[in-house]
Amino acid sequence: MPRWLRWPGISTTGLAFGADHNPEQYVSTRLGPNGIRPVLDGLLDAADVHSGLPMALRGRVELTIRYRDGVEFCFLVTLTDDPVAMGDIPGARLAVVGDGETIAPRGVAVLQHSIVDGPWSS
Repeated sequence: MPRWLRWPGISTTGLAFGADHNPEQYVSTRLGPNGIRPVLDGLLDAADVHSGLPMALRGRVELTIRYRDGVEFCFLVTLTDDPVAMGDIPGARLAVVGDGETIAPRGVAVLQHSIVDGPWSS
């Protein structure tokens, strides 16, 4: 059992529905950023949910993906007051509030690529 699961204010139900066993987690307190991170990381790993962003952008950029006619449009919104380097995220850069390689503070970038070639399409 992960250490964070034994913290006060976090409970787990062991209810099973049909053939699946999907325990539910409940947090009855505000854990703050340092407390919630290990809880969410553990829950997301257990549910096999992963970010589509490179590690360097996680928590600094919000990613929204829209699809149309076999093309992905990726909207990257900077959540910080500092510029964020996009690094090697593939795709045609349709618009970037920044210098083309860096998204300005509270800025937006829009990238486009085919669904077959997209990094988030697997």
